[in-house]
Amino acid sequence: MGRKVLYFDCSRGISLSGIFNGLYQMNSKQIEFMIEILEMHEGLTLSICDGFIKAEFNKDFNVDDLLDETFVSRSVKEMYLEYTSKVEELIEKCYEVHENGKDLTVMDKIYVLAILMVLEKNEHEKVMFSSINDGTFVIGENDRLKMIPETLSLIVSKQLKNVNYNITQRKDSAVSFKALMLADLISTSVDYPICSTVIRNSIATQEFYIKFPIRVIELIEEEGEEKQVRGDELSLQEQPVKVTHSSAEDIWVIETNIDDSSGEVLGYAMEKLIYSGARDAFYTPIFMKKSRPAYKLEVICDYKNVDALVNVIFRETTSIGVRMYPINRVIMNRKNIRTSTKYGTIQVKQCSYQDIVKNYPEYNSVRDASIMTGASFQEIYDETKKSLDN
Repeated sequence: MGRKVLYFDCSRGISLSGIFNGLYQMNSKQIEFMIEILEMHEGLTLSICDGFIKAEFNKDFNVDDLLDETFVSRSVKEMYLEYTSKVEELIEKCYEVHENGKDLTVMDKIYVLAILMVLEKNEHEKVMFSSINDGTFVIGENDRLKMIPETLSLIVSKQLKNVNYNITQRKDSAVSFKALMLADLISTSVDYPICSTVIRNSIATQEFYIKFPIRVIELIEEEGEEKQVRGDELSLQEQPVKVTHSSAEDIWVIETNIDDSSGEVLGYAMEKLIYSGARDAFYTPIFMKKSRPAYKLEVICDYKNVDALVNVIFRETTSIGVRMYPINRVIMNRKNIRTSTKYGTIQVKQCSYQDIVKNYPEYNSVRDASIMTGASFQEIYDETKKSLDN
């Protein structure tokens, strides 16, 4: 049996509320029980609305007083104190370069304590975060979004050990440095999961001025360590091809023809399908009866996600009916490796079947290296392929 891993996909941003909401969508009953326990403390009233914590408390209420309660373990207390100490020190530095620096609020601390308590109960062997792009930066969770100054980016990045933080100035993502520091504290590995099996996943929103999504995935990671290789060190063991057969736990296709939706609607529907658990989704131009130009939507998914994805199709498109069927497939064995290049370490997806080997540099890894080095995407991609193929 492999290791139980909790993986946070934060490519569009990260916040304390987003981490909490992702955990809530994963196991709402567990979190509701934990909220009831926290409410045992006098002077604090908590509730959950749309996956976010709503709190009422006396003006003299101090979250740190909760640390003395019996329901807060010693390990959670130590991590909480380590976190608040680091963030308060960082805020002091940030305040010198950014006029909107703020202390940790009561709500910040409640979110942090709740997240630490939930993670302790879950007992995952590893907690991991995707690479995080700074993009539009926020100081407080509910502030209007402001672009992060480069000086502040550098201060934050120097504090991180277990999270890849990319200074990219993206406008389609948002980051709270308070959440960044928490991610760095609870993350047990900076690497991506190796070959793994997904148990369940959830999509949550974050309580920013703009609602960027965060995805939380629970998976089983196969035993063994991820191998870092150079091009001249690459070797593979021949493995049999995987042949899967139709079953309730296998791959299904959902399809429908759409002739009366705008491009904007179709584009949004595809985004929603991917975030709702589809393995893939795509459109094919077709002609329907009466020579009407239209699109055929096809969604590839696990059986367990069929109902949720059909709901998205009916809700987000003009479709009034879908076709569904299971499929057999043949897939190459896949694993993640890393290779060293003159542009840095690049993540690679490696596929094998008998004596056939294919290496595909991962888009995010190549993109990040391009941003950091100034080299073009194609140069880095070609150099990575060359180092592996040789």
